[in-house]
Amino acid sequence: MHDVTAIVFGLASQSPRQEAGMATVAPDQKSVFLMREESGLLFMPSSILNIMTATFFKGKAPTEDLKRRTTEVVLANPWLACRLRKQVDPSDKKKKVAMVYDAQPKLEAIVADHYREYSVADVQGDSTLSDIDVSQTYEVICKAACKSDAMLVAGSKCVGKNEPQFRVTVVPSADGERFTLLVSISHVIADGYTYYEILNLLSLNA
Repeated sequence: MHDVTAIVFGLASQSPRQEAGMATVAPDQKSVFLMREESGLLFMPSSILNIMTATFFKGKAPTEDLKRRTTEVVLANPWLACRLRKQVDPSDKKKKVAMVYDAQPKLEAIVADHYREYSVADVQGDSTLSDIDVSQTYEVICKAACKSDAMLVAGSKCVGKNEPQFRVTVVPSADGERFTLLVSISHVIADGYTYYEILNLLSLNA
């Protein structure tokens, strides 16, 4: 397994982000303003702003490995652990939405905020979770995934609140013989290209 690397985040086709003034955040935090195009996305519904994929696997989920890998990816890319806050832009003294995150996220916080795993018992007792399975149709899987913990609170509803913008969710099948890996990220902080870069980093064989 190779080391996890950091990647450039944001809309690849746009200009670089402007760092927010450090005086507005704690010494161990970083603050980066959203670009104009990203700020405009805040007014879209969460169902549109969530970039989410479902990948299906045979066998029992390697939950400890997936948890460790998720932690490694966030540590290498701490902006994934951001929250959206309004900050004063020192260039024009106006309040703007920024990504605020710890420069070195705590391990327990990464697991609590960005990693979820359901048990076979959870799935057996929840008809919605049991629908997140390769045996179901695309429409059924999408509907069930949007009702699970994989669905992020995105857009204007999460500004100023403790709402993660990235999450990895593991859902086993009811018989425990296969599992689904759901990876979600808010389109406000990443575009499709960046999303797939992160998804590739999560591979245990990356």
